[in-house]
Amino acid sequence: MVEEVTLRKHNLTETIDMAGINDQADELRAKLFNLRETRPASHIYLLLNNACPVALEHPLHPIELDKRPVKRERAQLSPQAATATAVDEWQPFVLQFYRAGENGYVDEELLDLALNTALAQCTSINGAYVAAWIASELEPKSLALRLASNCELFDSHHGRRHRIPLYEPHRMALLLDEPEAQLFLNQFLKQLHLWAFIGAAGELRAITSVDQASTQDAPMARHLSLALCRAQARTSLARLAMLGLVKSGAPMPSHAERRIDALLVSADKLGLSHEEDVIFFVLNGLTLSALWHEHPQARNCIERSRVDGAPLAGLMAQLTDEMLDEIGHHGADH
Repeated sequence: MVEEVTLRKHNLTETIDMAGINDQADELRAKLFNLRETRPASHIYLLLNNACPVALEHPLHPIELDKRPVKRERAQLSPQAATATAVDEWQPFVLQFYRAGENGYVDEELLDLALNTALAQCTSINGAYVAAWIASELEPKSLALRLASNCELFDSHHGRRHRIPLYEPHRMALLLDEPEAQLFLNQFLKQLHLWAFIGAAGELRAITSVDQASTQDAPMARHLSLALCRAQARTSLARLAMLGLVKSGAPMPSHAERRIDALLVSADKLGLSHEEDVIFFVLNGLTLSALWHEHPQARNCIERSRVDGAPLAGLMAQLTDEMLDEIGHHGADH
């Protein structure tokens, strides 16, 4: 029998596979050990996002963190409040759990608590409280200021400069999986030696810094392209699709963030605009053949939905079981 552990967040009960936790724990510890060996001057931090809060009694809640035997410095990602002693209710903050030169982790349990929480929330529509593990030689307040600055960008999709919370795992996964974003990530990671997080499929994702001055100094490396800004803007809709997939009982595919975003783009190109139709389109793309929508009957239903405004799911439901099966396998060989 697979051993399971249950965590509680508000009224939500989440059950996660202990076998998966053990695998990810080993991998994370290996990455952090390698970092400590190759970058001995680096501290290791947890990035916790208060915009995706945990219950007051959760061991990683700021109130509970203050009760731990080992006290650790923390700093908010707000330029105005980075030097404050208290953590603002909605601001993300960095928590130092390893200081360069220490012999091992003085609060070993904190590492497991963070990983278990990140895995339990990786498909949550509300986002993840445990956003990342970060290694840097920067002190907490300096790191918080840098991260806050990194997320202040000109959003070419909305035509204005504002804060894009790129530290959220879903958003970071979209950048990590896009070759076009590598220049930006190199700049984002300047002075950061490791950025690790849990993706939507429960996999541990990690980015390391690239010390290339010519890349880091390139003007375009400090901005996101229009396509990348649009992908960031689709995050909320993508999370709804993930919620639908979880409710269906279907497994979350590897690198789900990029796959879902690609399906959202396809739905838009086909003219689907109603949220329910778009989610239905994405779920079919994840659970059936990726080319299901190219079947003539499926194309006919999509066009009728686009023109007449009829729900796509309802139009598909009018087809025979034999036709639905044919659509579901369309293009499977490719």
